[in-house]
Amino acid sequence: MDGAAAFDAGDEAAAFKLDDHLPYALARAAEAVGRLIARAHEERFGLGPADWRMLARLADSDGPLTLAQARAAEDVGARRAVRGLMRRGLAEAGPQGVTLTDEGRRTHLAIAHLALAYEAALVSGLTPAEVTTLRRLLRLVAGAAERLGGEAP
Repeated sequence: MDGAAAFDAGDEAAAFKLDDHLPYALARAAEAVGRLIARAHEERFGLGPADWRMLARLADSDGPLTLAQARAAEDVGARRAVRGLMRRGLAEAGPQGVTLTDEGRRTHLAIAHLALAYEAALVSGLTPAEVTTLRRLLRLVAGAAERLGGEAP
């Protein structure tokens, strides 16, 4: 791996500090933000992570989403999430696939407002240029991880 070249030729193991380890820092940040958002969605809307991701996936689609498309886009609990959204009247199945109901669209809009408010609070200590740089760097790191893992970028 070329990343090892970033270290001095000295004793790399002695220089390793977990809190300074980029994968650990990324995972810790993602877990903290994920818990914050999941708790807010659960408390305010009664939706678990798979449910609100599926709600967002349906809202982002140009038309009905087949269950196969939903699984491809969101493989964790897709069928259960769709059923849960349908039970709550947030989604409905038609001949072409699954779509959001009016209530589902209103719920998505409320979640989007909440998500944007949390995002603004999370980056409030950064300048707009730093936020742009952070987004770009995260995309680059994610792409590098996908390539290293043999995933399609």
